[in-house]
Amino acid sequence: IIRYCIENYPQNYSHSAYNLWGRILYVDPNGGDKKYDNAINKYKMATRLHPNFAAAYYNWGLALHDKGQKYYEEAIVQYKKALDNAEQDYLRAPAYFNLGLILTTQGIIKGSSDGAKEKYQEAKENYQKALKCGLRPTLPNIYTNLGTVFGAQGYYDDAIEMYKKAVGINPLFAGYFNWGAALYRKGEYGKAIEKLEMATEIKS
Repeated sequence: IIRYCIENYPQNYSHSAYNLWGRILYVDPNGGDKKYDNAINKYKMATRLHPNFAAAYYNWGLALHDKGQKYYEEAIVQYKKALDNAEQDYLRAPAYFNLGLILTTQGIIKGSSDGAKEKYQEAKENYQKALKCGLRPTLPNIYTNLGTVFGAQGYYDDAIEMYKKAVGINPLFAGYFNWGAALYRKGEYGKAIEKLEMATEIKS
């Protein structure tokens, strides 16, 4: 069907067909090591045909993101292109969120250097932009990852506030686990155990 659309409706459907083709290759469990590169090639075709195709840029960024840290800078470029062209919050929110994830990881890798502070600040800004999109299903993960950024900087009280907001919307394992970890780092061991018990009850 995808090839048929490309061959018979090149102007109307080809960019969408290439994007969908890329998504199929990306999620294929039998795709092997080349599945990300094969998917990226289809996203490239989609964006050549439609240079403002935000979804294809986002998917391109996602494939690079999943390829690993070596490709993070390239992924950032594609996520930003997606944001430059996206008009709908359902696409803007995950692009901001994934930018935040990459920047958080880069900050953790840099440790206590000034470069880490810059990465954390950028991560917070992107998470906050994701929050402003207001998509409720995404909010717990955004708050949890904001908490991770605060915790990595040693701001445990701020981190705990984020985890409280996350579990207040959806009581997920990650929210309670990270809340417990922040309390542990504050030296509040009894409270930490309470939160970790709640986390294990969710997982059991």
